[in-house]
Amino acid sequence: MFLRYWIEHGGLAQQGYPISNEFTEVSDLDGKLYTVQYFQRAVFEYHPENAAPYNVLISQLGTFRYRQKYDGGVGSTPVSALTPPAPSGSVTSITAPPATVTLVAPTSTDTNTPHPSKTPVSTACPALNIRLTCRIGGQGDAADVSWEVTDGSGDISGVLRIEGGGRIVTSPVSGRSGHSVFYPPCDIGQRVTVSSSIELHDQCDQLASSSCEVTVISAPCP
Repeated sequence: MFLRYWIEHGGLAQQGYPISNEFTEVSDLDGKLYTVQYFQRAVFEYHPENAAPYNVLISQLGTFRYRQKYDGGVGSTPVSALTPPAPSGSVTSITAPPATVTLVAPTSTDTNTPHPSKTPVSTACPALNIRLTCRIGGQGDAADVSWEVTDGSGDISGVLRIEGGGRIVTSPVSGRSGHSVFYPPCDIGQRVTVSSSIELHDQCDQLASSSCEVTVISAPCP
């Protein structure tokens, strides 16, 4: 439910890894029940009353924190007379490094001595590529999903999502290759299409994604 929003809104670099599965909880903001999923840096809420792309929203964590800190608790109305203290010191804006890094030799503060100029050295990150493969596994009742990374720079990490027959599994992955076996819910010989998708990033903050599908026959329930 939340994978497309996660990919299109910063992915791992902005939202972090998922730290829960999808579940329902009562919102502290309006007291209504929503389907949510927690990530390291955000909480996604599903709003079926809104048309896409506004059916997935970010939980108002700033509102909750403001009310806790300046108005005596979550769920109450903010008091306009209260003004939070201004932050002290300077604020530094931090941006992710680009995929190409230019190294320049330091310059000397001695203006009296001539120094030869040096040409900047450009260090390019190789493009990150993923190959995701879906095959029939088990006794024909499972999907064997494998991935392989070519090129890219440094450590590789990301998220793998597999779903089929109403079951969804989302898990963090790392390394340049691996595989996962997925069994849909049991049934009486029902054909089930299993869909898989993966998004990975490397040390140059390059992102790459891939997807695949395979149809399996669900095992009969015991």
